Amino acid sequence: MERVKKPKPRRMRLSSVANAVRLTKAFSEQEYEMGISALATRLGLAKSTVHRLATTLVEYDMLEQNRETGKYRLGLAFFELGTLVRRKMDAATEAQGEIHALAERRQKAGVHAAHISRHSPLATHFATSTKNHNGRATHLSHDERSRCRCCGTE
Repeated sequence: MERVKKPKPRRMRLSSVANAVRLTKAFSEQEYEMGISALATRLGLAKSTVHRLATTLVEYDMLEQNRETGKYRLGLAFFELGTLVRRKMDAATEAQGEIHALAERRQKAGVHAAHISRHSPLATHFATSTKNHNGRATHLSHDERSRCRCCGTE
């Protein structure tokens, strides 16, 4: 079990808030539920401190407690916050770097990526690498309103 790093002390930092953040970051795909003892060990904090933090985070739906095992896991509030973040992200813009990199690795082969956004039923991106022996850069074309063949929308 890997310990969650303590950040360097800074001015105007509330250690209780920092510890609450560290507690929430202690969870992972492999360890999605943990008890107070495991969390205390991972964070290097007293069990009583971790218990108070966990109790407070449960109050605000940041954590929830498994009634059968007594262990804690991330709560629904994180899903809700993640949804708010997701709404502000443009998947196409975020993915362009990866699309370009993949096209470069494929050497002239095209890479086609599609996503559904709030603004258009289906947006597509096509990147080709012209960077072969002449060292030219990747070209990206973007079609905002591609026809969606599976559902017939435009």
